[in-house]
Amino acid sequence: MAENTESELGNWILWAIIIALLVIGVYKFVRMMTG
Repeated sequence: MAENTESELGNWILWAIIIALLVIGVYKFVRMMTG
């Protein structure tokens, strides 16, 4: 499993995008509720 760096990098990028979208969604929701 040493030659698995490319797909692993893709997984990390995918998770980073998902987490970023979740954080942005929660942030906008909180801003809307407290604004």
